[in-house]
Amino acid sequence: MHRVRLQGLEATKGLAQRLARQMAPGDILLIDGELGAGKTTLVRSLVEAFGGDPALVASPTFTLCNQYQARLRVAHVDAYRLDGPAGLVALGFDEQMDGGIGVV
Repeated sequence: MHRVRLQGLEATKGLAQRLARQMAPGDILLIDGELGAGKTTLVRSLVEAFGGDPALVASPTFTLCNQYQARLRVAHVDAYRLDGPAGLVALGFDEQMDGGIGVV
């Protein structure tokens, strides 16, 4: 596990670009942070780094899982209201990230 503190949008975009070069189908990125910490901004930058439309990226707080089409499908889950790993299973997370990556 790595802990990273990012200072600003350019640092977030840079990290997303590095992650996009290293991630492969089936990979899951776990991110943690307070409300407003920039978790969705990181996902937006990651989707853009994969060639998707960053304007479509929104927080999954109410929907629980959002999917974005890019070079790799990105399934973005807000696990705050889920009941642990069983909640991911009930959400169908494996199917939602089929052929892509997951960000939780």
